[in-house]
Amino acid sequence: MEDEELEENKEVEESEDKEISEAEIFENLRYDYKKAKEAKTIIDNLISEWSDLYDGKPLGNENPQKSQTVMKEVAKQIEWQKPALMEPFTSTSNPIRIKSSKNQNRSRIMQKYLNGQFAGEFDREEFMDNMTDILLREGTVWVRTGWKYEEEKRSRVVPNATMEQLLQDEEEPSDIKQNKDGTFRVKYKTIDVLKNEPTLEVVRNEHVFPDPSARTMDECRFIIYKKYMTLSELRQAGIYDEEKLDKLESKFNDESREDTGLGQIRDADARDYGYDSTYKPKDNARQKIAILEYWGYYDLDGDGIAEPIVATFTEKWSCDLHIGENPYPSKKIPFFRSVYSARSFSLWGNALAYFIGDNQRIKTGFMRGILDNMSLANNGQKFVQRGALDYVNFKRLRNGEKHIIVNKPDAIMDGSYNNLPPSVFTTMEMINQETRELTGNGGGANQLANRDQSEDNPAQLTMSQQRIAGTVRNIANVLGKSLKEW
Repeated sequence: MEDEELEENKEVEESEDKEISEAEIFENLRYDYKKAKEAKTIIDNLISEWSDLYDGKPLGNENPQKSQTVMKEVAKQIEWQKPALMEPFTSTSNPIRIKSSKNQNRSRIMQKYLNGQFAGEFDREEFMDNMTDILLREGTVWVRTGWKYEEEKRSRVVPNATMEQLLQDEEEPSDIKQNKDGTFRVKYKTIDVLKNEPTLEVVRNEHVFPDPSARTMDECRFIIYKKYMTLSELRQAGIYDEEKLDKLESKFNDESREDTGLGQIRDADARDYGYDSTYKPKDNARQKIAILEYWGYYDLDGDGIAEPIVATFTEKWSCDLHIGENPYPSKKIPFFRSVYSARSFSLWGNALAYFIGDNQRIKTGFMRGILDNMSLANNGQKFVQRGALDYVNFKRLRNGEKHIIVNKPDAIMDGSYNNLPPSVFTTMEMINQETRELTGNGGGANQLANRDQSEDNPAQLTMSQQRIAGTVRNIANVLGKSLKEW
């Protein structure tokens, strides 16, 4: 018996040795974040370049003495494409179809529910506008699915309830005390559900840090998401330790808003539209804190098998807030992504500017040359031969009067713009044509958007329609995966 007890104690000690402390787990998670952040540096720089082309920022070779205009070819093509990409998802009240040969009745119920949520309760217009804009402008769009639940607790007291009233009342009391007169003081606690609905949001690319070793989503073992939450939101969540939140609150004076290079550039651009990243409320409850959510797989119990987990910690101050099991029924990482143009074996894609950025630069050079040529021309000037006008008629000419006496015929000439060679316009038209072919804006996009989406259409599509249709399928693919989680 003693030998058996010793063996059992030995097994317990060995299992305890295998278990890693919570501090070590968070240390490993922070290492994953560090490596994922480093791996994103180049793609963040590429997205910044593509965004600069969209905004028409200076190219860096401007001459102060000459034209500095920058064409916005990328922005124009993106705005041209967006309506055609959004139309299939926003123009109908039933954009979702579910087909299942196993259980048709269940499919109809699910289809009705999803269409009611997506087309009725959910703000799909704003979501689709953000999604298509990021997809075209930055090449990759990440969406996060989830569930929002909010409740409100209320209590009411009945001071003099009779036994008959208690028996007839269907509501279960939380506390009962008998009064001296034989009645009862009854306390009821009720919970009102304020929100109980699925969520779907487009997240900023600079705040998503996927597994750097993954080449496909199936290989992705974790995704870290950076978001800003107020102390009030953290307390309302109900899953964080109050002592840790108090520690965070004590650090507010040391808080400095830090972000990735791409995030800082985006915040700087947003200042022109009323955004101020340096703003801080005076009260602590509304102070925003950078929180990192780790969604992935980790071996918590030391059995050698990684379980689906979610962990929350801060980037600064080494504050570990929470770690636990993935709460979603599917146990999957709740992030999905779509790309405009796929790169083989990569989680990130190429944006529209990757293909037509050179065309924008070339067209900018041609337009600057045209404007410089026109600015140096003598258009709008009058050339008067000496002696052709006396003082009185010369004064009339300067005042813009119509009737002027000229002493010499053909003595007054009008200046004009310099003639440009036809090759300038021929080359610009070639650039425009290539841009339309690359983007699919060569015509036929509206016809594709207006096609009957409820039936398969085997008709021959033009090249422009095929490009638009391919992008629509990419969007539909990521939406299908997200709504399946709903």
